[in-house]
Amino acid sequence: MHRLSTAFLGLLLLSVTAVRPAVAQNGSPFQVTHAGRFQFVADYRFTQSKQAGIELESMAQKLWSELMIPDKRTPVRVYLFSTQKAFSRYVRQHIPTLTQADTNRTAMFLLRNGTPYIFAVATSELMLNLRHEFVHVLLNTSHENLPIWLDEGIAEFYETKDGRQQEFSQLLSRQNRLFWKPSIGRLERLKTMSQLGIVEYAEGWSWVNLLMQGSTSSRQVIPRYLADLRKGVQSPSISERVAAAGIDAVGSWNQRYRSRRRRLATRPTSGAAK
Repeated sequence: MHRLSTAFLGLLLLSVTAVRPAVAQNGSPFQVTHAGRFQFVADYRFTQSKQAGIELESMAQKLWSELMIPDKRTPVRVYLFSTQKAFSRYVRQHIPTLTQADTNRTAMFLLRNGTPYIFAVATSELMLNLRHEFVHVLLNTSHENLPIWLDEGIAEFYETKDGRQQEFSQLLSRQNRLFWKPSIGRLERLKTMSQLGIVEYAEGWSWVNLLMQGSTSSRQVIPRYLADLRKGVQSPSISERVAAAGIDAVGSWNQRYRSRRRRLATRPTSGAAK
């Protein structure tokens, strides 16, 4: 699970120095490949640019069909690093305001003068991370003042092809046993990335998952909210829209994760007969 190892750093755009494909940390030139709108700039031989471009474009089409998010076809520059050390050194050099925790992430997205950049380490979860960060690109090039919980929740939901996040489901099932209660309103009060911990990431994903896989009225909540946000009009929040639609959000949430807990409890343990 990479939740706290990725980040949207759009607010850092004013502190970013010139980012260009010059020389990698190992002294060799970056290798540049193209796939549609994507320019992949890697410090190693990246041979999956065409495949990655196709998958990311397919995801963009899915966001359009399900969330009605307009795609401005903005060119995206993707920097890829063979090691965490190379990634950390490069982003620290070009984004001086980054914290140590930020430089230890495995992927991040930022906007500079309207141009989206993705930085990522070539881990086994590279494609998952690229999907996550490209969702941020699509959201933040079309919307201003997007709530951070919704930005991350949508990115978590669409980074996997089926919207599932097993580790999040298990975490929320454990939370469900405690005095902790789910609340969209609480998430809506979060204003900075530093306020998001693993539970907030998980809960944000869970609400997007619940609404986008629910009834017809549930599936309309987020797309209509985003449409109003693009118009720049004062409009009800997600929690207010859920209440107005008569959706029993908390009841549905509890039912889903209590059911999840029961399924986990009845699942055969490792080594049991199958």
